[in-house]
Amino acid sequence: MKGSLKGVGVLLLLTAVLAPSLTGAKQREAVSDLWLERARSLTDELVKDSDELGQYDRALLWARLGRAWQRDDAERARVWVERAIEVVESAPNKEGATEYAQRLNAARNLLVILGAQDKALSARLNKVINVTAEAAVPGGGGENAKAKAEAGLAVIESDPRRAMQFGLASLRAGGSYKLASLLWRLRKRDVSLSDTLFMEIITAARARNYDWDLLATLPAVAFEGPSPSDTLRGTFLGVLAEGLLRASVSAHEQSAICQLASIAAPLLPEFQRLVPQQSGMVRAQVAVCQSHLDANRRGEVGDSLREQPLNTVEDLLEAAGKASDVGRRVTYRNRAAYMAFGEQKYEHAITILDGFSSEERELANKTVRGGWDSWRASFASLAAIAHLKRGDQPMMHRVIAATPQHLRALVQIPVAVELAKVDAATATQLLDEARAALGKTDSSRNFDPYLSLVLMYAKLRPADAIPTLRAAVKAMNEGGQSRQTAGDADDAEAQIPLLSNDILLARYALPASLLASDEIGVRHALGSVASPTRRVAMRLKLLGASLAQRRFVTSEPGTELKGRDNVNH
Repeated sequence: MKGSLKGVGVLLLLTAVLAPSLTGAKQREAVSDLWLERARSLTDELVKDSDELGQYDRALLWARLGRAWQRDDAERARVWVERAIEVVESAPNKEGATEYAQRLNAARNLLVILGAQDKALSARLNKVINVTAEAAVPGGGGENAKAKAEAGLAVIESDPRRAMQFGLASLRAGGSYKLASLLWRLRKRDVSLSDTLFMEIITAARARNYDWDLLATLPAVAFEGPSPSDTLRGTFLGVLAEGLLRASVSAHEQSAICQLASIAAPLLPEFQRLVPQQSGMVRAQVAVCQSHLDANRRGEVGDSLREQPLNTVEDLLEAAGKASDVGRRVTYRNRAAYMAFGEQKYEHAITILDGFSSEERELANKTVRGGWDSWRASFASLAAIAHLKRGDQPMMHRVIAATPQHLRALVQIPVAVELAKVDAATATQLLDEARAALGKTDSSRNFDPYLSLVLMYAKLRPADAIPTLRAAVKAMNEGGQSRQTAGDADDAEAQIPLLSNDILLARYALPASLLASDEIGVRHALGSVASPTRRVAMRLKLLGASLAQRRFVTSEPGTELKGRDNVNH
């Protein structure tokens, strides 16, 4: 590392000395070389980090390095990709079921990361995934189906037809809830391909005895998705009616049939509109099935069967006031708050949340982990931003001040992001207040707000970015020692390999400008991250940002030492 830093230091010195004599392309070339050297140094550190990773996390790192360097050093990228795939292709002697399951899961993750790059790579990984031993792994088919749907999502922008083929492969493997996202996004790109996949899912669901999991993926796309089609909707409702109205020969089969009532109940008005000849029978069967459902679904079906549906915020609040069960009260009030939010009545949504009793808040936070807190902060942020956009900063500040103390920083930061576009000084003041508040509350162990502060300080006051990054790392390390303060993202990382998931990795994005302002400080801060996978995640994101900065500087005249940050690469 010292050697790398020394090389970077020499290059910086040369750039400073020669800058007056360098112009145009020469200057851009010099700055490009500087970013390339930074990227190489980060890569060297990542290779060293690989020694601390498990075998399959290491394979994911090789895949990520291959993807990162593909445009800038294809030969080196290919070596890393080959190394990653060889890990999952090589089955050890006397491989047990647990070891096989781990290797299979790694192959699925590699398919998602690399599948968009090369059909030959996809074929090799699919060969590992589709081996006969898959049947010996409990739930193997479902995970394979999920991985193939995710691979489809990865290629949907560049190759919609290939994305549909991945969707069909997912369906052949059993299907996954991820097909709903694939259908939605595919419909934006190519309606015909989306319709083809939609109809294949309907056919498969019917062939599998009206499979609930497959049918449940379709309503959101059919009734809320882009380019709506009443023909498609009617076909779906017809098949759903078939499954719901079919004769049963046993109590077990009747119970399976009645599970479809939870899909059909919210769609009763659509049955009346599109398949009126079956509407009455479907409504009657949904009513019969209500008693076969669990308490939560039974309540939802009951709401759909009301003579006067709960279609307004006031309806839901009235139902909450009449409910004797605390769980139903929370459900109705949550729905009322969310409906008010959807109507952009943010203050009304906040008032509803503030009306929860302490028991109801506790239950809401348990039912959806941190649900009340998360909604309260989100609604306040949106309300404050709405006032800001109307030019009413005093009201913006009042909304922030009315937020519970332990959530206030989570409101101040997104408001500051928006405010920075028009008033950098006030935005920086909000950031300072949020930073101070984080240090006084339990949320100091939730490092996400600190990382958000880093991004903003890097733009508005770079001198504070590195100290805030150190605070983020401290919070990260403390949080890793105490699972009591873990949040939703930490729970996700406990179940999903961090290096396999782009959404989880995005949590660790850092701007390239940090390296330009204090490279040694950044490297020291990242080196003190206790978790090897989190350290790798942060370095990977910074590597991507550095390579993007290099390409930007090379391609854009007049950006010599300014460039731009790219933290979402």
